[in-house]
Amino acid sequence: MMMVKMCAAQAQKSGKPSFEPVHAVHVVDPVYPHLSVASGIVILKVAVSQSGEVDGIEVIHPIPSLTEQAEQAVKEWKFEPAKVSGEPVKSSIVVSIGFSNLFTRGAPWVAEPQPDKPSGFEPIQILSAVEAPCPSMTVAAVVFPKTVILQMAVSESGAAEHIDVIHNVPPLTEWAEQTIQQWKFQPATINKRPVSSVMIASFTFRRPPDIAPTPPM
Repeated sequence: MMMVKMCAAQAQKSGKPSFEPVHAVHVVDPVYPHLSVASGIVILKVAVSQSGEVDGIEVIHPIPSLTEQAEQAVKEWKFEPAKVSGEPVKSSIVVSIGFSNLFTRGAPWVAEPQPDKPSGFEPIQILSAVEAPCPSMTVAAVVFPKTVILQMAVSESGAAEHIDVIHNVPPLTEWAEQTIQQWKFQPATINKRPVSSVMIASFTFRRPPDIAPTPPM
């Protein structure tokens, strides 16, 4: 959030209309389907209304048996809407929903950059992403499944600048942060001009098979 305010202040000093990107204010953890052994990263482009409600979801990268769960969770999220010169506007944000387990390993995501983004606002594009490794007995004290949710600021040059932890699950958060720092991005644009913006990455870790389930209360 601090990074968003800094970007807006810099724009005002330069005489340009200030832009504050969408950011999450309430999130619901994605649920790992009980019968699924799939893993990997579902990538969604989420339209956000002027009131901060989810106004539509475009699936950029689907994964069978996981996409539906990712969409169901994000439909319940709430956002602070984007603002131009302080006024709320319709916008969009890219959200990645990762699922990790010890049974399978999803292929890295690699996309081609958009050479000519359309006019208006276009969110950050994830150019390459790797799945977070699923921890084993080294984090046996953690009750699974657990979800870490991060919000990352990406600069006009496409560089990762800052990570806000929305949902912290020590020690899994460190795994998630190290993973997202390996990703590559194409910056968001307004009327084809690169701007600083944010994206959200969720990492759901399934309980490793060598950790006994927590007994019912």
